[in-house]
Amino acid sequence: MAHQNEAELIEAVETAEGHIRRGNSYYESGKFEEAVAEFSKAIELEPILTPLFTRDNLYFIIYLIRGDAYKKLSEHDKAVADYDKAIELEPDDPINYISRCSAYVALGKFRKAAADMDKAIDLEPDDAVNYIIRAIVNFRQFKLLKAVADARQFFKRR
Repeated sequence: MAHQNEAELIEAVETAEGHIRRGNSYYESGKFEEAVAEFSKAIELEPILTPLFTRDNLYFIIYLIRGDAYKKLSEHDKAVADYDKAIELEPDDPINYISRCSAYVALGKFRKAAADMDKAIDLEPDDAVNYIIRAIVNFRQFKLLKAVADARQFFKRR
């Protein structure tokens, strides 16, 4: 859907902002289905608005938060799909991998969860919390030596 004038573009921005604001409000009040619906409406406007975000694609945040809402609804496969999209849009933000890791853990996909934590640590090696998360994932896989090594890294970096 191409906009023919500046007024239509401004309206699209204001509409997307409204959906995002309402989505955040619903999310904060625990109304996750409503949050998903509002974020989905904002995402529908992405093709129109993406040119405005050529330098910093802020749409990854909408996918990230909608993924969190899906996770709260125990719709972990949908959460993973949104985190995949967030990673596609912003591959250098460790929060995307950490979030997807938690969805993978809920799905029992511990190898994929560990791989996401490896990537998060590659991106932010000084963040102690990443090591304790990976330690938990390794522990859940019965990789006790790796879990202990990560726990040590956690305490070393705290």
